[in-house]
Amino acid sequence: MLLTAYQLLLGRYTGRAEVPVGVFVGGRTEPGTERVVGDFTNIVAVRAALDGEPRFPDAVRRVSEAVAGALAHQDAPFEAVVAALAPPRVPGRPPLVQFGFNMQDYRLHDIEWAGLSATVLPVPAGNSHVDLTLIVLPTGTGEVKLVFEYAAGRFAADAVAALATQFQDLLRMLATGPERPVAEAVLASVPEPAPMAVAAAPPPPVAYVPPRTEGEELVADVVGDVLGLDKVGVHHDFFALGGHSLHAMRVIGRINAATGLDVPVRLLFTHPTVADLTEALEELAL
Repeated sequence: MLLTAYQLLLGRYTGRAEVPVGVFVGGRTEPGTERVVGDFTNIVAVRAALDGEPRFPDAVRRVSEAVAGALAHQDAPFEAVVAALAPPRVPGRPPLVQFGFNMQDYRLHDIEWAGLSATVLPVPAGNSHVDLTLIVLPTGTGEVKLVFEYAAGRFAADAVAALATQFQDLLRMLATGPERPVAEAVLASVPEPAPMAVAAAPPPPVAYVPPRTEGEELVADVVGDVLGLDKVGVHHDFFALGGHSLHAMRVIGRINAATGLDVPVRLLFTHPTVADLTEALEELAL
């Protein structure tokens, strides 16, 4: 239901009846991966046509069928799907899907073991995989917490705040009048979509600077190969080029194999450019 309402909201802002949304899945379909520590997250693209005059239950049914179809192929790596479809690539924009939906399957609550307790703390994402993601977090009280994660270079904070308010209004409209056409609820809750683009001019594209050392050449070659790019400059941001967590695992795996180091994946998240990552690798090798 939340994904359906989210797609209706996105449709109002984009003017499209069918907005592809990247749904994050755990990537643990094999029994052997259930208790393995690590990030197996994958993204599946969900496309559901919500045109016509469907009632909310009908719209939910359409989205459910689209999700079921996408999950049937959830083991296909997202980057393999992108490579097969070969959509036009725009520097600084994620390929195939620009909007994400991530529903966690664990509750946010304090955890206690024998003699040890832990508290869940909010952690800033640092790098968003897509332009805008709705994150759904179940809580210990039976409620859910909704969080919008967004690319700060694409959207202004006040615009996202307005979007969140309109999403709440839309949910109330759909809950109180599920039998009326969803288009009426959308128009009532989002009469005039707020502009989502940032007011400031977008930053200029990062100029290509070729690798200057053997280390930078190695990292640039690995990043380019994983992302399917002909060339990567030393100041290009891995995530701005379309990289995500699965790509990051592959990049670090190849770097470890080539250098014999034991580099943690998080190093790429904190050092996303070729120059910064190379410098961090050199420090790690000392």
